[in-house]
Amino acid sequence: MIEAIGVENAACPPSVGDIRAYPPNVNLKDWRFEFMNQPDQNNIQTTEREEVLSIGQWLVTTFVIGIPIVGLVMIFVWGFGQGNKNRSNFCKAILVWYVICIAFSIIFGAAIIGMLATFAGAFS
Repeated sequence: MIEAIGVENAACPPSVGDIRAYPPNVNLKDWRFEFMNQPDQNNIQTTEREEVLSIGQWLVTTFVIGIPIVGLVMIFVWGFGQGNKNRSNFCKAILVWYVICIAFSIIFGAAIIGMLATFAGAFS
């Protein structure tokens, strides 16, 4: 029925062997060779693998981070030292959260102090 209206293979995508699927004025053998010899972007292998932290090491890490002053010092040591990359990224993420929380605390603290000053000024 599609051929009857004048549209040839409109519902079917071009197959691999179909010449119409390739750019015009291109040598088909050269084009296929270049396409097939491109590096696979999804299968990038690294030569250096990081050691995975065990559950016990993560328990110790989170316990030490929970100690008030020692934890803050250890976050900087683990985050910017020469240790495990996973622990380093985890500690850097914690530092980013600390900065975000401090910024929100300053903003909301100033807003609350401003509201209390306005409220206290209404009664004087």
